[in-house]
Amino acid sequence: MFEFLLLNFSLVAAFLASFVTFHLLLFFPFLFSHVVF
Repeated sequence: MFEFLLLNFSLVAAFLASFVTFHLLLFFPFLFSHVVF
């Protein structure tokens, strides 16, 4: 049971990390251009 929870937590953490990284890469150019210009 503990191994299952640990595996589930690692999968959720990896999903959230990829999700946040994708959105940062997606929205960073817009924010950067808005700040610079």
